Amino acid sequence: LGMRDSRFPARSQDIGPGAVSGYAVTATGDFVPVPTRICTIQALGGLWSTPADLIRLGTGWASLIPAPLARQAVTRQTGPGSHSVGLGWLLARGGETAVFAGVAADSAAIVHIRLSDGRTHLVLTSRPISLESVDGRLLRSWTNPHHEND
Repeated sequence: LGMRDSRFPARSQDIGPGAVSGYAVTATGDFVPVPTRICTIQALGGLWSTPADLIRLGTGWASLIPAPLARQAVTRQTGPGSHSVGLGWLLARGGETAVFAGVAADSAAIVHIRLSDGRTHLVLTSRPISLESVDGRLLRSWTNPHHEND
């Protein structure tokens, strides 16, 4: 997919000089870098990436596997009353979008992919905040062209 700036570092030293994973706010309102943390379960939260690479993942993931498996990945596999889950993706908006998200002690991220056309949006923060308001505005712009500039 051309994700040249993504990796699963084993140690904080592997991230590179000057990398900051997030910020904390002091009592005086100043932002200070927080120590870099490495997830011990790499597949769960160990990917270090860039916004451009995450968009490449969102728009190109289906090309990495056979088409029938890609369809199953975004087809609801769970029963009534449960969250919509495909084989590898959470499904939202009645199965209209696929999503992956994560919140760490010092950051938050969410990627939404509109399944009808592969359009992908990404929200990243440098602190653990709720992403619903920003993500919701972006999703509304997909269904209401009058909100395209939200």
